[in-house]
Amino acid sequence: MDFAKFSRINKERAMIWHKGDIGNWSMGDWALAVAGEVGEICNIIKKYNRFRDGLPSNNPKGFSFDDLADEIADTVIYCDLLATRCGFDLEQIIIHKFNKISDREGLPQRL
Repeated sequence: MDFAKFSRINKERAMIWHKGDIGNWSMGDWALAVAGEVGEICNIIKKYNRFRDGLPSNNPKGFSFDDLADEIADTVIYCDLLATRCGFDLEQIIIHKFNKISDREGLPQRL
């Protein structure tokens, strides 16, 4: 996947959804959207842990790796929109942070 293409198309879609301006949502609004998706990831993993441990559950659907994958994807999509809203290029900030941690920890991997 090409990050720049993804970000461009993601913003185009969000501009339609948000009536032409993703700036209508504050950074806090976008951060809450990210947090909501992370919360959904945690809820799915909680269900997995119950399944793993043989505990009773009121969730008839049970655990689904497909649902987990969807929520991880939703989180990345919203992170990209938050980065865009803040004026960041998601690919560039990931590269910068990844390399910074590799430098700090003395690891050879670089993006």
